[in-house]
Amino acid sequence: MPPLLRNAYENMILLCPTHHALIDKAAGVHFSVDALRKMKHDHEKMIAVRESHLSNDRKIAQNVITYLADRRVLFRAIYAESQPHCVESANRIREFLTKQLCEPDVGKELRNALVAIRAACRTFVDAADADGTFNRKEWEHTDPFSLALGALRASVGVHLARLAERFDLEVEPQLAEIVPPELSAEDGQVLLRNVV
Repeated sequence: MPPLLRNAYENMILLCPTHHALIDKAAGVHFSVDALRKMKHDHEKMIAVRESHLSNDRKIAQNVITYLADRRVLFRAIYAESQPHCVESANRIREFLTKQLCEPDVGKELRNALVAIRAACRTFVDAADADGTFNRKEWEHTDPFSLALGALRASVGVHLARLAERFDLEVEPQLAEIVPPELSAEDGQVLLRNVV
């Protein structure tokens, strides 16, 4: 085979050191040219499918982050919030996330994050009274609304940070307020990543 064709992409296969040595050691006895080409083709096909799923998950994650950036319940000052409005907003987030979870081929990591955010919204909604307020008698000496809203924001912030990091997405500054800071191992400085 001429050197130009021998070094062409179609004729090359990238192997890990272990398999490279195994094939070279056997001098191709156990691996025909057709078998090696099939291995290469199958691997490239698997990578293409994986890349397609990752691309789909990235789009869904971007849609979720964009949607959450418009939900003031997640970042507006607590004293400025209407309790029933916050409950309604949390329900809308749940509905939106349910639609995203119904998309075909949602990856496991993305699915877990969306399910966790949806569960945090459900917990917040369940803590409210039927009229959307937080005035139960057993909460007489506490501020249940602030506690429930803080728990919602903390949970969403953690999962939002994971999505932004996993899919290399940016988070708008107001929404980034609920993303927990990252501690740098070198100097203990607080860093906030993936913020516009």
